[in-house]
Amino acid sequence: MSADEMRRPDGEHSSDVVLKNKRLVDSYGHDVLLQAIFENVPECVKVFDPDGNFLVMNRAGLEMIEVDSFEEVQGTPAKYCVAPEYRPALEALLKRVMKGECGSVHYEILGKKGGRRSADTRALPLSDASGEITGILAITRDTTIEQDAEKAIQASLARLRRMVEELPVSAICIEGERVFFNRAAEKLLGYSATSVTTVQQCFDSLFRDRAPKMRGMFESARNERTTVSKELELVCKDGNKKIVEIAVYNDAHGEVWVIHDVTERKRAEEAVRQRERQLSTLLSNLPGAAYRCKNDRNWTLEFISEGCRAITGYSPAELIANMPSIGTILASGEEERVWEEVQSSIEKLQSFQLVYRIRHRDGSEHSIWEKGRGVYDADGNIEAIEGFMTDITEMERMKQELLQSERLAAMGRMFSVLAHESRNALQRIQSGVEMLKFEFDEASESYEDLRRIAGAREDLQRLYNEMRSFAGPMNLQRSDCDLSEIWKKAWMHLEPLWHPREVVLNDCDSEVDSVLNVDAFRIEQVFRNLFENALGACPDPVRLDMTCRESQIEGRPAIGVVLRDNGPGITDEQKSKIFEPFYTTKHNGTGLGMAIAKRIVEAHQGTIEVRDPEGGGAEFVLTIPRILL
Repeated sequence: MSADEMRRPDGEHSSDVVLKNKRLVDSYGHDVLLQAIFENVPECVKVFDPDGNFLVMNRAGLEMIEVDSFEEVQGTPAKYCVAPEYRPALEALLKRVMKGECGSVHYEILGKKGGRRSADTRALPLSDASGEITGILAITRDTTIEQDAEKAIQASLARLRRMVEELPVSAICIEGERVFFNRAAEKLLGYSATSVTTVQQCFDSLFRDRAPKMRGMFESARNERTTVSKELELVCKDGNKKIVEIAVYNDAHGEVWVIHDVTERKRAEEAVRQRERQLSTLLSNLPGAAYRCKNDRNWTLEFISEGCRAITGYSPAELIANMPSIGTILASGEEERVWEEVQSSIEKLQSFQLVYRIRHRDGSEHSIWEKGRGVYDADGNIEAIEGFMTDITEMERMKQELLQSERLAAMGRMFSVLAHESRNALQRIQSGVEMLKFEFDEASESYEDLRRIAGAREDLQRLYNEMRSFAGPMNLQRSDCDLSEIWKKAWMHLEPLWHPREVVLNDCDSEVDSVLNVDAFRIEQVFRNLFENALGACPDPVRLDMTCRESQIEGRPAIGVVLRDNGPGITDEQKSKIFEPFYTTKHNGTGLGMAIAKRIVEAHQGTIEVRDPEGGGAEFVLTIPRILL
């Protein structure tokens, strides 16, 4: 550093300042400074002669031994200011110091006025110019407050131990590296308080090979001063394992583990879970759903098994939350009947069994068979209803198909008897009419009668053909065909019906591949029946909309064809009977057209249904799988 850098801001050189300060110290004198320090330090500073007698003591020391002036103790042995039980230790320290050593000692000071203080003293030898030890310098610090605090802590810990020992639950007390098990912990874990005395022994015993990891976890919680509450597995002395809940409470002085044995509870919970799994497996494999519900109009569910998904399309959670309720998915007209039948059985304290229809989530109607009974309290009041329901839609369908087959078989037998004679009679009528036409003038009344006879014969022939289509076997001649081309062909064949009227057919363009492996003749028959019905039901102007879309049937890819008209719509009664044989609303209809259409579609493993679309009219939905099984 240069001379300029050593100059102070005021221009004074730093070396000048040092010299000035030294002169100031010399002016006071070293003895004066030492005396000021000696008298004002908070520790007791004293000098002993080689025999341990007081030579010098500062003001802090006089306060410790409770004297007003040094003259009261000057030349007296220092040991008489120390409690008798500590005097030998003090005398031993003074002897070591006189040999040139330094050392420390703890003792209690006896004040001249009866006071008693804890103190720590550090002593070192004093030598003259020749190196001979001529005295002892000792510095004593009053540790009374610290000792009292430590005693209070120890007393508190002792009380804590006694409290822990008397706790009715298992507890482990940790103080530094010391560990204490109470009697309940000894009984639970099998370790005695004397066999596990350190923290490491505690972790090694209780956690075995997991000890390092678990100790790290507990120490981390202790450092963060957080309360630990965990479910852990402890190893008993006999090797058995206990599942326990441990709550760890800690502070700066130690921690206490409060241990609750939950082994039996866990075993019971596992047994319950096992039974629940078994019950769940049983219920999930039943062909239906078990339930418990309230006896209200919504049949509010308290429980329903997973089987409800297949039956209703809704999850258990949705149905239990009444989103929707069972009461709201009952088919139209079923609500009152179901309510009355169940209430009648409940009043008689009997079980009930009934069949009803519901609306599935996908919009279709399903037939449900249900059996249940009321659950009553001690006073006979209804608490709930428990029972089982299953979907019998397929069974009902098969039942109807069986009845239909029986009817068809009967019709087939009847038709086979009448077929030959009917055909011959119709042929004779046709031949006779053709012959008589030559006998009469076309403008004559008789010729008009012949035309009416010919029309009646054609009606009988059509009835004969429909009966044969309906009752006869359905042998399909399948090939790859475009459905859109088939319905266009059917529409053109009906031109005499729609040409003189105000009719529009909207054939909506679609990117759907409408090619299927079907019997084109039969499918055209289906579309022809649908078109004829729509034209017969709708007043002019008639609007028909055809759409084609991707669909599914029983999980298989399919094509859905929708025909919608702008007519008056279909009543609930018509919807329920429209596909039944011989049901018709036309004055000259046979009632077989839609029944035949349904047979043809089902022969292609498809479905046909009628709906009420928004905005009025009727909507027929034809669904045919892309691949026939």
